[in-house]
Amino acid sequence: MRRETFLQAISELSKKVTFVTSILWERLLKYRRILYLWERQLVNQQPEWTPPTDQRIPLPSLNRRIIFNIFLYFVGVFIAAFGLTGTIIVVNSTFVGASIAICLGLASLLSGIIVFSRTYQYFQGLNWLQYIVWILGVTIVLCITFLLWNATMYNRGDKYPYRYLQGILFYSIFIFCGFTLIWLAYKKPPLSQQVDESIRSIVKAMPNKQIFASELVVRLQRMYHLSEEILYQQIEQLQDIEQVDIPGTNTKVVLMRDKKQRLAFPQVATITNPTLRASIERALLDLTEESVDIGLFLLGREFETTLKVYLVAAYAKGKLKSVPGNRIPGKDRLSLNEMISCLKINDIVTDDAVLSYLRQTRNDRAHGSTPSLVERQLQMKNIQLLAGLYIDYIKWLDDLTHSLYT
Repeated sequence: MRRETFLQAISELSKKVTFVTSILWERLLKYRRILYLWERQLVNQQPEWTPPTDQRIPLPSLNRRIIFNIFLYFVGVFIAAFGLTGTIIVVNSTFVGASIAICLGLASLLSGIIVFSRTYQYFQGLNWLQYIVWILGVTIVLCITFLLWNATMYNRGDKYPYRYLQGILFYSIFIFCGFTLIWLAYKKPPLSQQVDESIRSIVKAMPNKQIFASELVVRLQRMYHLSEEILYQQIEQLQDIEQVDIPGTNTKVVLMRDKKQRLAFPQVATITNPTLRASIERALLDLTEESVDIGLFLLGREFETTLKVYLVAAYAKGKLKSVPGNRIPGKDRLSLNEMISCLKINDIVTDDAVLSYLRQTRNDRAHGSTPSLVERQLQMKNIQLLAGLYIDYIKWLDDLTHSLYT
């Protein structure tokens, strides 16, 4: 009768632990989403002259090493709870002692889940080599401890106190192993490795895998409180990260270095005008080493055309307070430089540095000579940035045009 009552109590306790665990996990996922959105609001701010975009950056996927850390943590919690339960049973092997041991073991598992829900954000992945070294070292220590325990307790029989000491030392090995795995799960990599991985993760999460260097440094300073000089040096040391100067400005763009030049412009799919979207897609086909000059010329032409369409519509809607030379867009001919000045005069943009850079590039392609192979190869190194700027501003101007009629 007592055994059935005990088993029923254990069953009820297991159900309650499972129920509480499911609730904690649901709340953990909810808070993770809220904290991420809050962080995005504080950190993810673009410079004033960057055109708006409708793209939404997805939640970053869990790093495999973070998943491995979580696995280490829960394995450590389970092993430590098993060692604690065994130690109590050795000390008091009665029915009451076994009941207390099982309850404390389940409480240890529940405490581990609660601690994880509150501290999971502190998990950071080590290098796989570091994992191997630490786990191998712990395994060697455990083996030596087990051999010493076996040599000390061998042939002692059941004489007091060896019977208790033998069991306590045996289960203490499990407790030590469990807490070691938990400590390893929380162990942080060196600061330089943390900064390097943060740089890569931030750049990869951005549209087109590129971000302004000044913004990247601001984000890193909020995370690590390091000086700008140290952070810029850390960025320059990365082999898979590249810094590109925007001609005519003091702005640098940080982007992923891609040896295969796999170009990706996901913002094209968000352009609402199907004719304009098709024209840009045709221009992207020419962004190769053989015809990159033609592709840039086509993008520059679409940029100029989209800007002209917007100015004509804005003038018709009475949105333009002033036009260079008091001319009428659409009726009088305006140069590309005058159209860009019109945007700035009417406070549509506050900084025309990038627009002027695109104008200069468009003029070089329209009026310059055919570039040599070496020049085309140099253009291909920065094509992701340049074409991305063209497409961003084309989409922005097209969205402004559509907003005038809605």
